[in-house]
Amino acid sequence: MTGKNYFILGCKLFGVYCLVLAVPGLLNIVPAIMQINRLGAYGQGIVPMLVLGQIGPLIYLIAGIYLVIRGEAFYRFSYPEGNGGINATEEKVLLYLKMLGIYLVVEYVSDFLKALSGIGYAMVVPVYMGQGIEKQFMLYSNLASSLWGILVGIYLARDGRYVAKLAFKSLAYKS
Repeated sequence: MTGKNYFILGCKLFGVYCLVLAVPGLLNIVPAIMQINRLGAYGQGIVPMLVLGQIGPLIYLIAGIYLVIRGEAFYRFSYPEGNGGINATEEKVLLYLKMLGIYLVVEYVSDFLKALSGIGYAMVVPVYMGQGIEKQFMLYSNLASSLWGILVGIYLARDGRYVAKLAFKSLAYKS
């Protein structure tokens, strides 16, 4: 098998993983949507945040379908220069880093949207007994760390060569 084939196979396997993660989440969306009618007039202001907080399973579903069906298109994104041979150990590490990048993007987009939803909710709901400040700090921290995970994931999926070189420098010293 060529490096391209390994990459596409990895995309398809990760796509199946995303689809497996999507099913329980999609089953939880229905009860959440059913609660919208019970919220009353006050709840209408938090409906967009409730929906945004439940979008994670849809991201898993979309990512899973895309990776299973369009793994080759994602290969062209990750290897724009067409370099997919994994004969060298460094190329294998680069392949695994790109797979890690896919995982980070899919995983952290969901967390990012949940944190964004939580921040919106914290801004709408009245603050009781000083809980709002701590919760908002936690939500902003989650938002920042999720954004960092997304950016690192995009970098690894798109390139990742610098991280691979750092890995090989540390391996060279241990040999």
